[in-house]
Amino acid sequence: MRHGWLIMLFSLFLLPYSADASSQVYLEKHINKYSLEPYLKFLEDKDGNLTVTDVLKPAQQKEFFSVTSRTPNFGLTRSVYWSKFSLLNPFDIEQSVLLENEYPHIDNIQIFVYRNGQKITTKQAGDMFPQHKKDIDYRKSIIKLTLPPSSTTHLFMRFQTESTMQLSLTIWRPVAFAEKVSKEQTLGIYFGIMGAMLFYNLFLFIFLRERNYLYYVLYLTFITLTQLQVSRLDIVYLWPSSPAFANLSHPVFINLTYFFAGLFSRSFLNTKDHTPYIDKVILLVMGICLLEIVLTFAFGYTAGVILVVYFTVFFGPLFVLIAGIKCWVSGLTIARYYTIAWSALLISLIIFNLRNLGVLANTPFVQYSVYIGTAIEVIFLSLALGDRITILKNDKLEAQIRAFEAEKTLTKMLEKRS
Repeated sequence: MRHGWLIMLFSLFLLPYSADASSQVYLEKHINKYSLEPYLKFLEDKDGNLTVTDVLKPAQQKEFFSVTSRTPNFGLTRSVYWSKFSLLNPFDIEQSVLLENEYPHIDNIQIFVYRNGQKITTKQAGDMFPQHKKDIDYRKSIIKLTLPPSSTTHLFMRFQTESTMQLSLTIWRPVAFAEKVSKEQTLGIYFGIMGAMLFYNLFLFIFLRERNYLYYVLYLTFITLTQLQVSRLDIVYLWPSSPAFANLSHPVFINLTYFFAGLFSRSFLNTKDHTPYIDKVILLVMGICLLEIVLTFAFGYTAGVILVVYFTVFFGPLFVLIAGIKCWVSGLTIARYYTIAWSALLISLIIFNLRNLGVLANTPFVQYSVYIGTAIEVIFLSLALGDRITILKNDKLEAQIRAFEAEKTLTKMLEKRS
């Protein structure tokens, strides 16, 4: 530990390879996790032409800036972003750490590692990088870093993506990272619920031949696939050797999710008769979803998600929720579970987007809010379908009883006449 301050002072004289003092992460024995947001400096490369040699030049070093938000988020952008920070190992033994990019949808990441004014290595990561070539077979980008005794390591990172440029980096000690991965196994509970609900409702459709179950099963299928992609478990379990397909299918699955949500809602609530004006809005959202799918295949990922991000993801759930509320208020009892379901989803989406904007801290509840919201939603939608079938059966039974009573009355009248 006594060498720590000497290392820190010495590192300041290694410019341009060094980050300034505010970008230096000083490793300590009792800390197993470092959120890098307070230490990161960023550089926007609007044309995407800068190399690491260009970035190291004093003129470019002056262009680096800090971000005050909890989670640096530059939105949908064509710009390439660079970041820099330093890791100081003050100990007399080698340290092994893991660098995690928390947001798993960055397409291409390059990491340039410098030490003592020399480039040590270059590494690649990102969801377009083949899974089998990654340092660790994990759903997010993880980079192994080895820090020699009493050393300062400078890292420059290049980020390029068609998705949201959200840059949340964390340094983990291996044991702490293993504990984190162990806790994430709870995601299996979520996908277990989704799978169970999907097959349960599929069997109900096969036996009942009720089209609402078909629409609901299709909705469940694509929301499950979308959540697999959001968590990036798809590139681990479904198509690890096809990152390009995983990337392009993401907007397709999202749009199909909202399309079948609209189709199910229109059929289940009969919005054409009960809420005709909202029905037109739902049809508009469904049309936009189909258009976005076409745009995805024609122009790529960004074209397929831009309206999802700024329109569909909010207005789709909002208007089907309004339709449910109006139907419930007007006396349609089957709309009660439906309204609760979409309320849970909409609240979870708001919480998650506030987290992405840096308004809410990235607590476990906030991080998994969409999983919680969608699990509640699919359960209550299943209850809504069951409620609808029960009501239809009761109506059918009542109609049969009335028909029987009418036939009985008619028979008695005929007997009296005869």
